[in-house]
Amino acid sequence: MSTKAVTVIGGGMAGMSAALALSSQGHAVTLIEQHERLGGKLRQATFGDQRIDCGPTVFTLKPVFDRLFGLVNERIEDHVNLKQANILARHFWLDHAPFDLYSNVDKTCEQVDAVFNAQEADNYRKFASQTQAVFDTLDHTFMQTQKPTPLSLTFSHGLTGVLKLWQTQPFKTLWASLAKDFNSPHIRQLFARYATYCGSSPFQAPATLMLIAHAERQGVWYLEDGMYSLVQAIQRLMEKQNVHILLNTKVTNIASNANGSVKSVTINNAQTRLADAVVFAGDTADLTAGSFGKRPQQAVPSRTDASLSAITRSELATTEGLQLSHHNVFFSDNYPLEFEELFEQQRVPSHPTLYVCAQDRGDAKDIDGPERLFTLANAPATPLSDEVIQQTVSSIPTWLKQYGLALESNVVPKSDSPNTFAQLFPSTQGALYGRPTHGMMGSFQRPGSRSRLKGLYLAGASVHPGAGIPMVCLSGMLAADAVQQDS
Repeated sequence: MSTKAVTVIGGGMAGMSAALALSSQGHAVTLIEQHERLGGKLRQATFGDQRIDCGPTVFTLKPVFDRLFGLVNERIEDHVNLKQANILARHFWLDHAPFDLYSNVDKTCEQVDAVFNAQEADNYRKFASQTQAVFDTLDHTFMQTQKPTPLSLTFSHGLTGVLKLWQTQPFKTLWASLAKDFNSPHIRQLFARYATYCGSSPFQAPATLMLIAHAERQGVWYLEDGMYSLVQAIQRLMEKQNVHILLNTKVTNIASNANGSVKSVTINNAQTRLADAVVFAGDTADLTAGSFGKRPQQAVPSRTDASLSAITRSELATTEGLQLSHHNVFFSDNYPLEFEELFEQQRVPSHPTLYVCAQDRGDAKDIDGPERLFTLANAPATPLSDEVIQQTVSSIPTWLKQYGLALESNVVPKSDSPNTFAQLFPSTQGALYGRPTHGMMGSFQRPGSRSRLKGLYLAGASVHPGAGIPMVCLSGMLAADAVQQDS
């Protein structure tokens, strides 16, 4: 296999993972990022000397990162301060007692019995077994495969393939499946929320997404120095591996030879850099919009549907009334209406479910004085007026107070919206997760590691295996594997 000059476009988790993996294979790698720092959606809001993660906040599937760091003979524990969570998340409703979901099945069953009833505890134990089976069926044959198809999945499981795939329930929506699994609408709502991890609606996403429940049960970790410390750790390793990193630099064209393979990239409409291969680690919508030339525009299928976006609020605040954990969810009182407003009406929900990350807390500890809070409400991927954005951001304390949580902010909060994300990530309209995972074939509709243009490879949330920090990390390593296989 020959050594290649590889350009990686995009310095988010997918691009960084691809660059590190490619460098470990001996390729000469240049990583180009249009913004002033790496990280992509892994971002921070700054208040004096305090930094608040204002992007992804949940760290799961640690073995994926063990594999990435292992490619360069390193251990993630030597670079990032990790602590495993006991409580996966604390959940609140307006009409029901709070509920803690634990990584330990027995502990969760005890909580379900205490907060709901013994029958639901038995239902949860069956659900835990079911979600593990779905995860085990799809882990290696789907998530860690470059471009799986229903047929390849079937054959990969041999004679039992059809039965195993049927048991992942691709023909049933997540909400419909949970209606059979649990009697309590509150528990259904809790696990239905996992569809939003992919920017999707539980009323349209396949029941297969229940595997996320097992992924979290395998371990949710706190990064004690914040999620951005993962970006900093990988950047240090890339520099050690002699990856050439260009920041504040925009790729404006991807050129190809007469024989139809990638030959170079143009940066800032001026300088041309030769490239044997290019890994595009941005949203494929940016390719199909023509941002990099006509040939790359035709290299991936276009899409018309968009995943969820978000309105977020970052602040330093004192809290009273409720004991928060690190991850907290405050559910709306009408889940069907919430997703009808998001996807059909394309508007911010009248009463959105709120996710609150209390970044100074572990499983549940007292905080004396101001603490770092990040709150997220799902929003449609569409331009919003300043009035709607400001009204939503300012309404968050009012909504939380209905549940019993009082906030007193010590600073002027900072916020992001679909408008922000559309500006940061061109051509996405603010969608944060690529395309939504809706319908039986939703999980198969993302492009794989190879594009239609020879030498142009793909990684990121808009390609297989999808959104989420571990998934995009996998996509970067899968793209690197494809480059290596084609060398």
